[in-house]
Amino acid sequence: MLYVDGMNAVMNQNEVVQWLYSLVESSFRLVVKTSLKLLIVFAEYTESNALLIL
Repeated sequence: MLYVDGMNAVMNQNEVVQWLYSLVESSFRLVVKTSLKLLIVFAEYTESNALLIL
């Protein structure tokens, strides 16, 4: 399930996307997997979000 309010908050806070990127370098596999999934969901939410990822 996708929470629209939460996704809109993430779009307004660039620091959250940067934080998710920093978690990709974690030594814990589950943290890396979850952060990558969240980044993919964020990129697929609207087309303009994909540009923020790049």
